[in-house]
Amino acid sequence: MDIIFSINNNESMKVIPVPAEIEISEPQDNGEFDTLNGKLSVIGPMGPRSFPLTSYFPNHSGAKVRPGASTDGWSYVEWFEECRKRKLPMRVIIIYDSGYTVNMACLINDFKWSVGTNKDIKYSMDVVEYTFALSKKLEETTTDNSGEDDDQVKWDEFAASEEYAFLQRLVRRSKEEEASSAAMVEAVEKAVEAGFTTGERPQDRATREEVMSMIVNMHNL
Repeated sequence: MDIIFSINNNESMKVIPVPAEIEISEPQDNGEFDTLNGKLSVIGPMGPRSFPLTSYFPNHSGAKVRPGASTDGWSYVEWFEECRKRKLPMRVIIIYDSGYTVNMACLINDFKWSVGTNKDIKYSMDVVEYTFALSKKLEETTTDNSGEDDDQVKWDEFAASEEYAFLQRLVRRSKEEEASSAAMVEAVEKAVEAGFTTGERPQDRATREEVMSMIVNMHNL
């Protein structure tokens, strides 16, 4: 098993040198209500995962550690302390021998360490899953529907047009359609004009990808 911590999109990372057995807690906020017919269970959202990690950082050369890990125990103490002072969420990836992987943003709520008689550094930490909050700008973007009706009308008009049908026939390699270069250019221009090849509307991703697929395939004819 490998345990890898990183920060700020892999700006820096540390492989835990001596992984220990981990017990991951996955709570769910279920509830119960009293009704005339008895108790009613209500399924709630999943809560943040968490696990304690207790092991040691070897602090002498020649120690057996995981690939990519270090035998400089103090470098781990300094790294975790510095990451916590930056007040940025971290990321932990746990790769089990079976191939199963746990990948989650996290915080370290508590970090304890002590130096043993052999100079190895014993430690324990409480790792809790971190949930990123939407920024105000992102919330405004996802809830702002201004212009949505106009865009939808644009798409509806294009989807019903001869140019769209023409693109579909090209992709299907219809023998009944003799495609001229001028007609292909006109069809592509209509697709661009409709706004579904520019990535303007995430909610129309499927239809946009459909148009792009047709255009790409068209050039392969």
